[in-house]
Amino acid sequence: NFLHLSLGLLEAWSVYPGIHLSGTAVCGSVFTLLARFLILVYQTLYLIWTFGPEDGVYLGINAESDFWWWQYIWLSILCMIPWFFDACLQFCPPLQTKIYTSRSNFVQSFLNILVPLSRLYVGKEVTESCSHAAVYTLFWMTMIAWKLFFSYIFEVYAMVLPTLQLADDYMNFPDQSFAKMSLLLVMRWTPQFIVYLIDMSIWYAVWQAFAGTSVGFSDNLGDIRDMNDIRENFGR
Repeated sequence: NFLHLSLGLLEAWSVYPGIHLSGTAVCGSVFTLLARFLILVYQTLYLIWTFGPEDGVYLGINAESDFWWWQYIWLSILCMIPWFFDACLQFCPPLQTKIYTSRSNFVQSFLNILVPLSRLYVGKEVTESCSHAAVYTLFWMTMIAWKLFFSYIFEVYAMVLPTLQLADDYMNFPDQSFAKMSLLLVMRWTPQFIVYLIDMSIWYAVWQAFAGTSVGFSDNLGDIRDMNDIRENFGR
């Protein structure tokens, strides 16, 4: 939510001055930014109260940490509803085109509130078929799932025990420095974090190679068109 709010503010600062938007689009953008800022405030409060004192009373409610944690979760899910609908529309591009090109005042008002810049989209009627969209979705979902699995096993899971040991030393031994512990954690996690950021490009190259080979076989492209060609060119 914080990143989306930051992106909205950057759009309002850098994009809006150079374009013409209707009054409803401007009001919709302002409403979205204010709503997300209010939600961000409550998200922050709920998260602070989650880790606050057990006997704390907030908003006149005396509740355990789990109560405030679930308030934070439900509020975060509320922010993700527009992204969920947008992700579902990616499976059916014709439906997305129909919504963006609709002349219904209700639909256009809805777009003005949630996606003000959609009024400036070009090529709204240039869509792919559902079968092509399914292939694209399969490509990205399998690659992202493998990247997350690989990163968790070889980059994150391997750091869990050392991190817990450092935190345990700080909590149980009074002569430990918080700054020293933080510095050690940063030094240990920085290489893993850098690899986590860049390995997506490596897996993309691998998936792209497999996808290109599959397309080449199916469309009979190049010199290598079937298994017999592989044996003739590489089995000499």
